[in-house]
Amino acid sequence: MQTRYNFLLDMVTERLVSIVMARTQLGKKDGLTYKQRQLVDTLVASNCTITEASQKAGYAKGEAGRVIASRTLRLPKVQAYLMQEVSNKLGLGSIHASSTLLHLIQNGKSEYVRLEASKDLLDRIGMKAPDKVQHNLSGNVSIKIDLD
Repeated sequence: MQTRYNFLLDMVTERLVSIVMARTQLGKKDGLTYKQRQLVDTLVASNCTITEASQKAGYAKGEAGRVIASRTLRLPKVQAYLMQEVSNKLGLGSIHASSTLLHLIQNGKSEYVRLEASKDLLDRIGMKAPDKVQHNLSGNVSIKIDLD
C-alpha cells in the first residue's frame, strides 16, 4: 500500500515540476510589462482587491489605479498569464490534496471514508465508473394507447 502511495505522490510531483519548468522557460516572452506581471502576481498571491493590488504593483493611487488595473486585466495576454498563475497555484495545492486523499485511503477510520476517498482518487485520475449505461434495443416496438 505504501508503494502505491509513493507512486501516486511521485506522479503528482513530476507533473507539477513540469508545469513550473514550462513556466520558467516561457520567461518574459509573453509580452507583459513589469507592472502587468506584478499586478497579476499580487492578485494571485495575496488574494486582495484590484485596488490594493494596483497600488502594490505601482499603478496610480485610488480610483484611477483601480480603473487602469481593471482595464489591464481585460487584456488577452494578461488574462492568459492570470489563468496560468491561478492554475499553478491550484496545482501546487493539489500535492497536499492528493496526499490527504492517500492518507484517508490508508488510514480512514471507517470503511465508508476509505471507499469514498478511493472513489474520489480514481475519479480524479480518469478511472471513474460510468454514471449511466445506455442500452440500445433494435426491433419493432409498438405502443397502443386505448382511451375508451
